[in-house]
Amino acid sequence: MYLSSRIAAIAATTSLLLLNVSCGGGSASPTPLPPTISVTLSTSTLNIVQGGAPQPVDVTVSRPSGVTGAVTLDTSILPAGVAAEVESPGSGDKGKVTFTATAQNGGAGTHPVVIRASGGGSNGSANMNLAVGIIATVGASVTSSINMFMSTSFQPASWTDQFFVNHPEATVPLGALNPQHINVQVLERDIPQLTAATPTSAGSWDFTYIDGILNPIFTAGDNNPLYQIAMGPVFMYNTGNPQMGLRDATFQEFATYCAQLVTYYNTGGFSDGAGIHHVSQYYPNWPITYWGIYNEPNINGFTPQAYVEMYNVVVPQMLAEDSHLKFVAVELSDWGNEPQRYLPTFVNNVTAPVDVVATHYYSSCNQRDTDQMLLDTIPTFANHVDYIYSQLQSKPTLANVPVWVTENNVNADWDMGGGMSNCNPGQPFVTDRRGSSAFFAA
Repeated sequence: MYLSSRIAAIAATTSLLLLNVSCGGGSASPTPLPPTISVTLSTSTLNIVQGGAPQPVDVTVSRPSGVTGAVTLDTSILPAGVAAEVESPGSGDKGKVTFTATAQNGGAGTHPVVIRASGGGSNGSANMNLAVGIIATVGASVTSSINMFMSTSFQPASWTDQFFVNHPEATVPLGALNPQHINVQVLERDIPQLTAATPTSAGSWDFTYIDGILNPIFTAGDNNPLYQIAMGPVFMYNTGNPQMGLRDATFQEFATYCAQLVTYYNTGGFSDGAGIHHVSQYYPNWPITYWGIYNEPNINGFTPQAYVEMYNVVVPQMLAEDSHLKFVAVELSDWGNEPQRYLPTFVNNVTAPVDVVATHYYSSCNQRDTDQMLLDTIPTFANHVDYIYSQLQSKPTLANVPVWVTENNVNADWDMGGGMSNCNPGQPFVTDRRGSSAFFAA
């Protein structure tokens, strides 16, 4: 769930199927078709809000052999109230189309859009969906609002990371949800680096398990998931314990690992110490743009100062591999006064780009709590989000950064180690009668 400055209801994504049909007769030789320019978009679905900030789509073109000269971009007819600003590649291979919806007449709904490229006697195109959110006013006395978008999340674990491999049919209902920015939290054996890098070796890697999760997500229609680098390989920590902090106090070792992940998905891959080349099977069509920098650092071995120092080292190295990346920061375990303890240090000291600040919120750690006890937590949740925004808005460079709630649930009482209660030591987990269960809990 994404929280920002307006309420937006995003219509369900529709699919556009273009069929090329040819017919003819006689014996005349057909006229050769001009060579096609390949057009690749940074996303297949773009969300914009009426009266909201312009949103760009990066466009990459590849000319056929022998074709030179400038390439220009244009779009198909747009819905009323939606405008596009085009930056053509010219003699290069990178362009951009930026979409804006007017506040009162922004073509609410989901619309198919074609982005076309032409030049040197050749042309090409790519399809996308443009989802335009509407504005709603909540109550006569309300002077501000929230912008909400619902998605889904995967938290891989060693006993679930082969789910899609064993149940490929599950991608069908997943695709029907029209997911966007699925939050994939990479932990345990899904972490692909197996052994340490040395001055003469890139270490050993195995992407089997994480690709078993990400590849089906790509094919289910979410071409732009959020890859949360929840933690690093175990060997990077003092005594092999993530709670003891990273062994490299400069964070360069962890930053190199993060940059190599970008290389694998976005820039053609890398070779490990054994000379094996690793590259995503979906490169270059589906790069990963959104990256979360660590999971709940406030309860996983990072002081506020250590986290911001790590963030400032990691993000520039990832950007050096791909300048188009977007970064989700903090991913806070939100309880007690953790926002007050963590956010000021981050806001005052962060120097690397921040595109999103994320938080996690659970109403309870006890499935035995009553409905009233759960409902009574709502004001605290609202106050915490308001506090996070107040901190971001205190710094001009962060004033427009949105807040995403990337984990949210009734309770977090399920003990993954054996079905016991996290909140009632020594007692078994009891299924929540409100409909929660071991599956629905954290």
